[in-house]
Amino acid sequence: MQPFTLSATKLKEIAALKLKKHRQKYDKFLAEGEKISLESIHTAPHLVQTLIATQSWWDIHYTKLRGRGIQTLIATEDQMKKLSALANPPAVMLIMNPPEIPENLYSSATTFILCDDIQDPGNLGTIVRIADWFGIDAVLCSIGCVDLYNSKSIQSTMGSFLRVPVLYDSIASYKTKLSTDFAFIAADMKGQDAISFDWPEKTVLVIGNEGHGLSKETREMCSETISIMKAPGSSAESLNAAISTGILCALMTSRKIRGI
Repeated sequence: MQPFTLSATKLKEIAALKLKKHRQKYDKFLAEGEKISLESIHTAPHLVQTLIATQSWWDIHYTKLRGRGIQTLIATEDQMKKLSALANPPAVMLIMNPPEIPENLYSSATTFILCDDIQDPGNLGTIVRIADWFGIDAVLCSIGCVDLYNSKSIQSTMGSFLRVPVLYDSIASYKTKLSTDFAFIAADMKGQDAISFDWPEKTVLVIGNEGHGLSKETREMCSETISIMKAPGSSAESLNAAISTGILCALMTSRKIRGI
């Protein structure tokens, strides 16, 4: 498919996707950067609606995209700056549709991460990437979480959004939809040692807001509270939400990964 030049009218339409209300209205989002763009095209072409690239990028890569039937728009560097939410605008980005959520997710899964009002796009994206690394079945987000389809969140996933389902719903709704076999385990500064904790077979690991921690509602539905103990004499106040998630997922899945 031959590329077209990005018009001023089309530029305005695409730039609107930088806002959450327009992403939700049109059920589309922007995925920025070469790595994410090429991975999405090769592994999930059904989600890719349009490729937007500079002429120089297209001249180098068009042979890889030949025959894929993806609409392509050629943009100037200035236009890419207007479309990008990143400090250093990329030479390529995609307009994509969100991945579908598996119908049997709740019945087939054994591990979830539940994010309670995570606000930082980088944290949420990194948590999705962590979930991908450790084989977590899905990331459950409260309604108050930052939008995954924010460009910075998508960038931080490094392509993991293609493989890890991410849902948005109320905390109470997740509790209702999941079977009673699932234990909701809260990560908090005051809890039992996560290293010696006996992780249940079916677990929802609950991560709180970066500044305020877990809401009262969420805390009340958790059966256990665990902590990452710091070294004696350490004066560090806390760990970043994504770093904490990574450490806890390593502990939670260690037996499964080693086949124990």
